[in-house]
Amino acid sequence: MAGEPAIKRRSTELSESGSTTSLMAEIEDLFNEKLEARENMQKQALEQSNKELLRSLTGATHAIVGKMAKRVDKVEHCQQQIRGDLEEHRKDTETRFKKLESELSDARSALRLAQKVEVTDKDIRDSDFAREEDPTVLKLGTAVIVKRVDLLPVVQKWLTDADLSEEQWALKGPTEGTKFHIQFLGTAGLAAVAARDANFHLRGPEGVWQHFDVPAKDDSAKTRLFIGPDKSDQRITLERFAKRVIAAIKSTGKTAGKPVTATRPEKGEVFVSVSQVLVARVVAPTRQDAKVAYDDEALATFALAREIVQEAFESTAPPSLATKVAGATFSF
Repeated sequence: MAGEPAIKRRSTELSESGSTTSLMAEIEDLFNEKLEARENMQKQALEQSNKELLRSLTGATHAIVGKMAKRVDKVEHCQQQIRGDLEEHRKDTETRFKKLESELSDARSALRLAQKVEVTDKDIRDSDFAREEDPTVLKLGTAVIVKRVDLLPVVQKWLTDADLSEEQWALKGPTEGTKFHIQFLGTAGLAAVAARDANFHLRGPEGVWQHFDVPAKDDSAKTRLFIGPDKSDQRITLERFAKRVIAAIKSTGKTAGKPVTATRPEKGEVFVSVSQVLVARVVAPTRQDAKVAYDDEALATFALAREIVQEAFESTAPPSLATKVAGATFSF
């Protein structure tokens, strides 16, 4: 310690004079003085160090802020560039879309012209019981009399939504009545496709069937409009009979848990089966001669007999479905 020689000298002097108490007091004062001086020096050194550290940190902070500012500028520049590219791409896409839309419109017009190679007006003759069905026709029906003029707006909206123009179809039928039909125009193939598309559009995107109502002739209320493919009276009769035969078989309780189904009407007949075993045949050569014939052996496998099924048929069928039972069994 720098003050040690002075302390020793003063100690020697005080020792020689014999004043021990004064010696200890002065030594304590000198020690405290030196200690305070050292603490001041350390304090000044620490303050200086903190100032230098602060200056260093401030400089580093300014440098980081400067770099971040440059990066932000670059990001903003990139964003502006991207916005410009996107806007240019949007305009280019919009131009191309309009061009494609125009080309599509031209193609549709050309297709409509091609469809008009031969325009035919086919009236449905309901009096022809077993007539050939027309795939270019959709039939419309109501429970009460309606005016065709009131039916037209409903049909227009439905077919426009199906992307079919008014040049592709014609609404046919009486001025007032319950039966109408839509004749799709053009070559047979294209007209059939248009009819199929129109019928398919009756089912919405979620699989729910659309329903249309039209005002009754007397404007008292609205009535449901029924729409479906063209069917001959023979097919309608066969389907109604087959449906009733199925209901009769199920009502006996002998086929619980077993599928009872019918084939599509073809060549004037429909076959009914239980668990894929053919048990009945419905024929309708004319409106008056509709018959149901049963296979007794096949029915017996399900503990059924023709008398049981026919009794159930007659008890559930409406009077309009009065029928005959073929006298002889038949085999498949």
